Amino acid sequence: MAPLNVMCLMMIALGACIIGSSSIKTWQIIKLLGTSKSLWKWHVLYGLKISFLGGYALAFGLLLHEQAHWLGLLTSVVFFLGALFVLLSVSVFYQTLEALMLAQANYVSEQARAEEALESLYHLKQNQMERIHYEKMLGIQQLVAGIAHEFNNSINIIHGNLEHLEGHIADVLKAVNYYKHMPSHTLALEGIDLAFINVDILNIIGSIRHGSVRTQNLVAALKDFSRLDESGQKVVSLHQGLESTMTLISSQLQADGNGKPAIEVVRDYGEIPPINCEPAAINQVFMHLLTNAIDSLKTNAFIASQDPDQPKRLTLRTRLVQEGWVSIQIADTGCGMTSATQALMFDPFFTTKPVGHGTGLGLAISYQIVRRHGGFIQCQSALGQGTTITVNLPINRTAAARVSPRIGLSRSAEAPTHPPVEPGWDNSSSFITIPDSTIQDLRHNAVPPFSKPQLGLRETRKGRTV
Repeated sequence: MAPLNVMCLMMIALGACIIGSSSIKTWQIIKLLGTSKSLWKWHVLYGLKISFLGGYALAFGLLLHEQAHWLGLLTSVVFFLGALFVLLSVSVFYQTLEALMLAQANYVSEQARAEEALESLYHLKQNQMERIHYEKMLGIQQLVAGIAHEFNNSINIIHGNLEHLEGHIADVLKAVNYYKHMPSHTLALEGIDLAFINVDILNIIGSIRHGSVRTQNLVAALKDFSRLDESGQKVVSLHQGLESTMTLISSQLQADGNGKPAIEVVRDYGEIPPINCEPAAINQVFMHLLTNAIDSLKTNAFIASQDPDQPKRLTLRTRLVQEGWVSIQIADTGCGMTSATQALMFDPFFTTKPVGHGTGLGLAISYQIVRRHGGFIQCQSALGQGTTITVNLPINRTAAARVSPRIGLSRSAEAPTHPPVEPGWDNSSSFITIPDSTIQDLRHNAVPPFSKPQLGLRETRKGRTV
């Protein structure tokens, strides 16, 4: 056989292999399409490829047996089928490409609608959260109950001692009256211990003064906490906000009658400058975090799982972490939290407290407040090792525009992409923001303010226990 014929046979065999492989792929496409409208075209393509295989086999046999006079007819048939195959292939590929582009356009449109729906859902959830937040009946009731408790203690001191004071003064006046009108006044004074009355009056007046100072301090702390006479951005001291908040919740730090010890408070304040913020909103963040920490320390789970000799400690720490940024840490020696609760910590309506003890909004609202100020919140916790919440805030808006620090006081922790609650922790707390209209009503009906007294809180050195 001539070398040219051998080369032709090899090319025909190679072409048949290629067509066979293409036929297999076409059959796989037919199976994938199932009941598609364009399925018949793929069947036609598959049939043409099988015809090509038959033509290749026939050409191979004719050339092998040197029947070259039939090759011309076979070639014309193959050319015709080839042209038909190309035409049908282009049509099929065009329709397939058109369907893919339409599907892509539909996907983009559906994705845009889905994103719009998610955004609407997010705004709806935010509005719902804010609406519930502004209704705040539960928070106001607890706030009023706490303040009423403190006021009641102070007023009881004043009211109870006033009765004794009135009696002593009546006796003194009676004695003086006898002294003036009777020649012999000694007998009239025998039943009255004037020396005791003189000392007791001083003690009673001291108790009244102490109760009055407590009332003044409480009113001043409440005023500093709520900032009823301020609105918008102010340059304020975070230490003052922390102390006014601590004054309001001081009754929660004391030991109760069920054997639970008092909570030890450690203040570790650094040198930080005043910051530009919304004071009432930032104080609200402090209230949420401190209340949750105290609730965590008071849980039965903590008492049962920890060494009873281990102190229940709440630590307040502030630092200037880098230029333009301050960090506030609130750490407790509670039972800590699992990774599962950390992942949901700042989600709205998430709470680990029993029904009726929280709405699950406090931490979510705190997170939004801090974000609104250009800052962020971080959490470090391990089960059985307590919890540390770090609030990082810019001193001003210029600092907020810079890159945020990685961590407030712990350089080993990374800022979480989804901020991470501990058993007993709650996304709500006892206090929430009061709307401006309510503030105006309160201000209109408020009693005349005291001259601003000292809060009566001792200045402490760094790390000193109070």
